[in-house]
Amino acid sequence: VTGAGRDLTEARQPAILERNGVKVGYLGYCSVGQPGSEASPGKPGIATLRVKTCYETRGAHAPVRILTEPDPRDLKMLLEDIAALRRQVDIVILAFHSGVIRIPRVISDYQVTVAHAAIDAGADLIVGHAPHIPKAIEVYKGKAIFYSLAVFAMTKPFEAPAWHEPPWAHGAARNHTDLDAEYPLMPYGRDTRRSLLAKAVVSKEGVKRVSFLPMMMDKRYRPEVLRHDDPRFSDVLQYMEWVSEGMPHKFTVD
Repeated sequence: VTGAGRDLTEARQPAILERNGVKVGYLGYCSVGQPGSEASPGKPGIATLRVKTCYETRGAHAPVRILTEPDPRDLKMLLEDIAALRRQVDIVILAFHSGVIRIPRVISDYQVTVAHAAIDAGADLIVGHAPHIPKAIEVYKGKAIFYSLAVFAMTKPFEAPAWHEPPWAHGAARNHTDLDAEYPLMPYGRDTRRSLLAKAVVSKEGVKRVSFLPMMMDKRYRPEVLRHDDPRFSDVLQYMEWVSEGMPHKFTVD
């Protein structure tokens, strides 16, 4: 395991896997944990990368600009962990639990800052989770950043409390996030049906190739890998082009 432990030292420890002589190291960090869930000296919890949020108001006629940046102390800790892991393995992967949940396309400033800094420090691949829906894929310095792969399984028998808050009740945040009546146990919006399976070919020389397999949840909430002649395959691919607009990338079907 990685990303949690009996104290901060243990939470920062990587998970290292070796297959066919290739060593792959994972680090897990989280920016969306509940307050108090962070590990610290003598306290169990998760490896937390805190975020500072501020708001740039532009008057009642324009939407508020939300500015986010990673805590410099936590970012320094992450980059130290990547550098240390880089000396132990052939491939470094950061699993980063972060991002705006439910709402499509939106990528927070801090996510880009952290992902780029991680790659600059030696990470080979960034895999994001938390928003419950697929988000942009970016290629930075030849390395892939999955800002959110969505989920393999995420069900609960009640609606998210946010659906009863004013932004949803007034419609300001409801674009593309209305619930899907056919998936009552996935109350995170219609886009939760879509998901991705990331695929990477690795060697001792690094990541040779990165791709993703489009997936869709079936009516029993199981992820199904889609074949290219399935209309849903094109649906997920078009969706990924839409959410990745503005991010350097190029998708081709193989």
